[in-house]
Order: sequence, then structure tokens, then C-alpha cells
Amino acid sequence: MATDYTYINAPSNAAINNTATAGWFQLMRGGSTAVGFQVVIAATGAPTGTIVFEICNDDDPRVQGPLGATTLTLPASMAAGQPAGSAISFLFDFNPAPSAKWMRLRYAPSGGGSANAGTFLVGVNQRGL
Repeated sequence: MATDYTYINAPSNAAINNTATAGWFQLMRGGSTAVGFQVVIAATGAPTGTIVFEICNDDDPRVQGPLGATTLTLPASMAAGQPAGSAISFLFDFNPAPSAKWMRLRYAPSGGGSANAGTFLVGVNQRGL
């Protein structure tokens, strides 16, 4: 079993009312069976927004390629992980993992709250064959 664990977009004092995009995370080639994004938002001011996940099959997603990012449609079971005015701690578990080269998390605030004193932490773990 192969594993990879990384923290992305984890400043000690994130201004989470600004749109935040985690770096692209390379999925295992030929056998990533699961990938999980643990999201922890601890805020003093009621963050409200949407967490979306994007995939890309370009060779380097940081350079505008012919494909670009595609937003995944999340299942209803992941709705509880969306910031709706209070702190959250949630695992977005993709099992099986998407069939793509790259994946990232993006947070877009939709208004409300003054969560500038909070933190936005994302831990990523993937499991292979």
C-alpha cells in the first residue's frame, strides 16, 4: 500500500473570506484507490461558502493547457462539509479516487461572517493498491 500525506494551503492565520485555492495534488498513477481531503476551518466569524474539488488531466495544471480544470459534482453525503456559518472539521473521502492526473480543492466564500481571524487547514491522503 502506497500513501502520501501533505498539508496544503495551511497558513497559521488565513483570511478565509478571500477565495482560497489549494495547490494541485498529483494523484497516484495506475492505482490510487482512495483520496481524502480533511478540511478544518476554525473561525471566529462564521464562514459561509462552497468547497469544490477540481480535476485536470493536463501535463501541468499550473500552466493553462488545452483541458483546464473540471469541477467534480459532489454527492449529497458531502454536503455536511460545506461551511455554513460555523467551524467545520470534515473528511471529503473519494473512494474510488477520480481517474485523473491532478486534483485540488477550491473555497469560494458566498458572504456572511468575518472569518479573517480563523484558520483553513487541508490535509490530503491517498491510498494505492
